[in-house]
Amino acid sequence: MTLRKGKKKEEDAPAKLLDDLFRKTKCTPCIYWLPLTAEQIVVKEEMRRRHMAEHERRMAEMKKVERERERARIMQQQQRRVTTTREKEKHKKRSVSGSSKK
Repeated sequence: MTLRKGKKKEEDAPAKLLDDLFRKTKCTPCIYWLPLTAEQIVVKEEMRRRHMAEHERRMAEMKKVERERERARIMQQQQRRVTTTREKEKHKKRSVSGSSKK
């Protein structure tokens, strides 16, 4: 036979309520989320679709600008190559004509 003093240690203490956990704060916790209504779901989906469409439009615009920049860069490179080859040819003609005069 065992002597019991007070309550059993085996008994679990009841789980603390959120109100007990947040007793020191003046505000209530924002833990609880209410499910969205059907109307709110429709509005959120429409906003998401608009956002995605705007994003796609901006991405297409950025790609177009990037392609134009790349095209302009390639044209500049080709122009430089043509200019440098012309200058080299002129330099060769001058050096050849100058050496034959001597």
